[in-house]
Amino acid sequence: MSHDRSLSAHARSVSLAAQRERPVRAPEVGDVVDRRYKVLGHIGRGGMGSVVLVQDIRLGREVALKLLSPELARTDALRRRFLEEARAMGGLRNDHVAQVYSYGTHGDEPYIVMEYIRGENVVDFLENQRTTTRDVDADTVLAIVDQVAKGLAAIHVAGIIHGDIKPSNVIVGPRLRAVVVDFGLMRWLGDVEDTTIVVGTPAYIPPEVVRADSLDLKLTPAADVFALGVTAFEMLTGRLPFVVTNVDELFTVHLANTRAPLITSIRPDLPTSLDDVFDRVLSGDLQERYRTADDFRRAIANARLEKRMESKPLGILLADRDDDFRLGTAVALEDALPASVVCTAESADAMLSIAEREPVDVVILDAELVPGRSLDVVRAIRRAPRSGHLPIIVVGESVSADEWVTLHSAGADACLPKPVDLPGLAAVARALGTR
Repeated sequence: MSHDRSLSAHARSVSLAAQRERPVRAPEVGDVVDRRYKVLGHIGRGGMGSVVLVQDIRLGREVALKLLSPELARTDALRRRFLEEARAMGGLRNDHVAQVYSYGTHGDEPYIVMEYIRGENVVDFLENQRTTTRDVDADTVLAIVDQVAKGLAAIHVAGIIHGDIKPSNVIVGPRLRAVVVDFGLMRWLGDVEDTTIVVGTPAYIPPEVVRADSLDLKLTPAADVFALGVTAFEMLTGRLPFVVTNVDELFTVHLANTRAPLITSIRPDLPTSLDDVFDRVLSGDLQERYRTADDFRRAIANARLEKRMESKPLGILLADRDDDFRLGTAVALEDALPASVVCTAESADAMLSIAEREPVDVVILDAELVPGRSLDVVRAIRRAPRSGHLPIIVVGESVSADEWVTLHSAGADACLPKPVDLPGLAAVARALGTR
């Protein structure tokens, strides 16, 4: 493909970023859409329109309402694509894909009713994580990527290409549940892609769109897998694998067959086996790249296993009043952290006694070990000669934001809600216990 053609494609490209800059009218709080959905608040705006939080008056539940922007709603092709999204996603049921409930029209504006996921997108999630730790824990990131890959696999089985996988289109909800959202650029598998029109966020667009030898290209699931690879690389390192911020750079990078840097050259604490995983998933050669989301997630799982085998064994002290929780959590932690030893205690006194005589690297503390006195327990750990330096993870069912601030000021390093996400707890324990 000649550079002239790439410039022509650039000249005729559709920039979603430019669309996003246009003001989009959204319903106001208190408005009722289509006589059924009362607007409670605004969730976000994008190139295709706006998303608002609404109360379904008939069913009495909170849902998200996605409205195509008024200016785009006047375009028949975009209205049709918007409603195709609703019909395509309506039949999909997967824990890691936002569920579509119904769709309709409010005046001239079509809308989609979908599951409301409490949480924050990956961009905000990682930013908040980085305010408390130097690097976001790799296991936490890869657990999120694993869930996104599962969601993508379900999408591809349904015959759909998402077309816009990136950090802002993944929501992380309670218990680290990751959910794929926003199908505004979806295509059907087998559809012909017009490569004279570049649609999407440039950094996540696969090389085959740029390198196509004809004006027509049939995208495969490998396109979404590439975008997920870029997303995962960015989550782990805080930077993109390729310097691509606009369409000019997109063509320059991919026409030059640029390879991504080794991920361990940016983050040396990662297992070297991830170098090959990311080299493959970010390859411009479709024969080399993972062709399915399941292939990619299996490769990551193998790399995580190698990392666990390399990890330093930890001494973990788990103090909780609930017998079942202590037993189940101890087993899960020893399974997730090979060669580690978990000691358990059912009282504050027993916990402090163990901390004084056993080699311990991290303490996991039930906020209700001594009802109403978790702050005193944290302070007691910090005052003890041998345990004063230990990282403390507090777990609890009803620890408020204000209580967490107080616990943190007293010396607690992390606070996780119950029911506890056990892989997440193991990841935090490893990160704190080996720092």
